[in-house]
Amino acid sequence: MQKDSNVIMVGWTTVSDKNDGRKLVNELLDLGLIACGQIGKSIESIYFWEGQKVTTEEYLVILKFPQCKTNEISCKISTIHPYDTPQWVYKEMSSTNEFAQWVNQIRKT
Repeated sequence: MQKDSNVIMVGWTTVSDKNDGRKLVNELLDLGLIACGQIGKSIESIYFWEGQKVTTEEYLVILKFPQCKTNEISCKISTIHPYDTPQWVYKEMSSTNEFAQWVNQIRKT
């Protein structure tokens, strides 16, 4: 991954209710791992789980964080997420220099 000054990481996960999303975002914020988290409106997820097709209501959680926190966040998500097998995907993204500077300032914490 590149180390440009306008690069941030954006990650996505889902939770079963907004309270779980708030808990997840607040814990990651308190640990200094993310700059911000957003919890969206409910979405419908359709997937196979344990051999059965399942349709559930979930909430999308979007996290913004510096590249240097990627491994630490991935490990933390796997331990604090309420799901046994949480969705955790992330991508390097370009943003304005000002926004990237704000996101990346958490490196100092």
